[in-house]
Amino acid sequence: MGEAARRLGTDQQAVQKAVDNTELLMVDPDAEGEFGDNLNVRSLTGTMPTKKELRQQLGGIQGTVTDIQTTDTDAGETMVATYTMNGPVDAFGSEILVPVGEQVAILTMMTGDESRTLDLTDGVVSSLDAAQDGQ
Repeated sequence: MGEAARRLGTDQQAVQKAVDNTELLMVDPDAEGEFGDNLNVRSLTGTMPTKKELRQQLGGIQGTVTDIQTTDTDAGETMVATYTMNGPVDAFGSEILVPVGEQVAILTMMTGDESRTLDLTDGVVSSLDAAQDGQ
């Protein structure tokens, strides 16, 4: 847990809290640079937040929300937020919110490189159409 905290630029308590509230947490131990690239997945019961609500939810991060967009996918209207985090190690993140029945699936990706985060985000969003098409 200590190594994960170091690579994520946080402390062990924050990592434990993230693990407790997450259905899947993956950290790339071989990521280049100081920040450990990571992906986590969690779900919430309820409806999709508005852009304003999502911006408020992300307001607690030590960073800046850079953009929030909605896009139509075969999975439904998907919301994508991008942000930067400033801390001991700078990181770039995205949250992808997808409606799934009575829940909202939230996929969060963070890397130490903004273009890598954006490429990964685009790949996940485009795969939502492919998954619905049976590909």
